[in-house]
Amino acid sequence: MVTPVTTSSGIFDLHDFLPNYLYALRGLLHDPEATYFEDPDLIPYINEARKRVCADTGCLRTLILASFPTGATQVNFGGVYALNNPIPIPAGAVPPLQLVSGGGAKATATITAIPMTVVVNTPGEYAQAPIVTFDAPGINISATATAKLNAPAATTVQLWSNADVIGTFGGLFTTLNTGYGSQVGLSAGITGYGEINSGHAGSLPWAAAANAPNPSGNGFIWESPPALAGTILSPGTVTPSASFSLGALDTGTVTGVAYLRWWKLNQSTNTYTPILVFQTPTITITGSQLTYATWSLLSQESVIFTAADTFYVDVIFDVLTNGGGSVSSIGFGTGPTLTFGVSYSPCGDILSAIEVLSDAGLYNAANVIPTVNIVPVGIGAQVQNDGTGHLQLVTQGSGQNGNVFILDANGVLTCTNASDVSILSKYIASVDNVTLIWNSRRIALRNMAFSDFSAALRAWTVFQNIPQAFSVYGESLWIGPPPNQAYTYELDCILFPPNLGDYLTIGPISNKAAISSVKYYAAYLAKMGQQEVQAAGVFIDLYKESVSWASNLYTTRLSRNYQDNENLY
Repeated sequence: MVTPVTTSSGIFDLHDFLPNYLYALRGLLHDPEATYFEDPDLIPYINEARKRVCADTGCLRTLILASFPTGATQVNFGGVYALNNPIPIPAGAVPPLQLVSGGGAKATATITAIPMTVVVNTPGEYAQAPIVTFDAPGINISATATAKLNAPAATTVQLWSNADVIGTFGGLFTTLNTGYGSQVGLSAGITGYGEINSGHAGSLPWAAAANAPNPSGNGFIWESPPALAGTILSPGTVTPSASFSLGALDTGTVTGVAYLRWWKLNQSTNTYTPILVFQTPTITITGSQLTYATWSLLSQESVIFTAADTFYVDVIFDVLTNGGGSVSSIGFGTGPTLTFGVSYSPCGDILSAIEVLSDAGLYNAANVIPTVNIVPVGIGAQVQNDGTGHLQLVTQGSGQNGNVFILDANGVLTCTNASDVSILSKYIASVDNVTLIWNSRRIALRNMAFSDFSAALRAWTVFQNIPQAFSVYGESLWIGPPPNQAYTYELDCILFPPNLGDYLTIGPISNKAAISSVKYYAAYLAKMGQQEVQAAGVFIDLYKESVSWASNLYTTRLSRNYQDNENLY
């Protein structure tokens, strides 16, 4: 038996807090010791009651700013409705492609005890917790469970150690690298940016550029990295230093700043994406004498790797002064403490555990091990090749929240950046008002019943103009006429609360009157579950009385400016 959670302050502190709800609900049910209801029995009733209270009172609401593309007249709640940046199609991806909330996890059940246990064999990657169900032929569903996600631990690997010759770079190399050390041609008096190439036979001319050059391919490539696809790369242990010197016979002096740059190199498209930059302080190099300098982190970007990506490093030197003698070349080699590495980890959370909430013992009694089904939340958006090797949105998704992954026909997942896609929250219960922001104006759109909206604003299939009205239809927001450009809208939304599942999290409902109504609806559900209809009727009446008080704070849809607003066009 699960020990019931109690709190002496539960009846005094009106917070959206599971222990407080349990305390108040057990008082109504006369079940303080969990004789009839254990916590896993009551928690679903509480979460259902919280949703009902928010829908009935509109107590949980927020203003959401969203930009809809030109011509976008329908936007689903909880689905990708726009791609904000060009997203390349993963190398080797097999169509059809979808944008999903995760996948890849596998688990097995053990029925030797009741409740049964579930072991996660493959963690997968998820932006939101998947749905877990059990299935066994000929046996009714006997158990319920919930998925637990955790941030993955990063794996750190060393790229460059003091024992390595700069030409091999601890596993990093380039086919152009044919000699020890790295150098480029430099003449006395020349200043500006140039690249110290990776061990070319002979010297290349100094670029003397006004700005740091773009990657040239003459740096260092990680030849045999671990599988980086679907991972985020970030600095691990970073203490790089190196020795710099001029040519063996040089007598001049050079001052400048060195930059060590990390890149993600897509070998299919030959494109470079910056990861981070190290910078030395201003250093002075005199003749062939070794000058040691230590880099410090200057900037960093987290990037996501695909199967076509590898890791690339180059070294840039900005010559500030150059004189006092002969100068033929500049190069660098190993330093006294030349060690750094990187950490890489999956870009989504991993399925760490599956907790069985209830088990009627039917699988155990039949001695049948059920299949554990792990289903990503929501319906994936359909995408396709736009003809340039990037994704094009075909149909919107629904029921998703947060980031998404690209899923191909073979079940291979590839990360996307959260900023690459636009998703309306799946927790939207309704949209009460829509305000169009146009230059310096804020235009309140009319709310219309969908039948009127369709008759008035959807007659012309290709007509576009400044939007005038909106309608909520099912799990979608409709804007009409279809917008003639990409506008920004302020959506006044009523939200459903996310479920409470632990005894530590305080939920987003802050209205005290609404919180106090939750226990009555939860008690109604509990008594209906016991088929005690008369007692359930008492609790639903108490709920209606309590929720009518809370509803006084409800903010309705715009009507003052547009009388009979639901049916005006």
